[in-house]
Amino acid sequence: MSRDNAIALAFRFYRKHAALPNFWYVLFIVGISGLLETLPILLSLPLIKSIYEGSELIALRNITLPLINYTIILGVVLIIRFALGFYSQFLNASIRIELLSDFREQKSSNDRQNQKLDFGKSVQGLNFLFIGWSQVFPG
Repeated sequence: MSRDNAIALAFRFYRKHAALPNFWYVLFIVGISGLLETLPILLSLPLIKSIYEGSELIALRNITLPLINYTIILGVVLIIRFALGFYSQFLNASIRIELLSDFREQKSSNDRQNQKLDFGKSVQGLNFLFIGWSQVFPG
């Protein structure tokens, strides 16, 4: 049994493939995407409160904004979140596809069969690392 944890193994596996985007760049994009998943939910709470109270103004500490301006700002945040989330998912999927394509090209049929399970676990470990990071980062 290996003495390394799964995150260290996934990191080492990723670093062996030079053609992939920088690991820290991918973690940054995935983390910001996760942050932008949570942010619109939190930003909508003052809007819901204002609508419930029938107020035309939204107060955030010392800042007071008209309802329409706040709604536009929230819409812009949602558009940015959609674009970055799309790019983050694309980046994650393209990395996995690239790894699997390289594995198929560089290995013979017998080698692929023998190493298939370990390679699949490594690729899936990277996927879980990126997805998990996107959920942990906002917290």
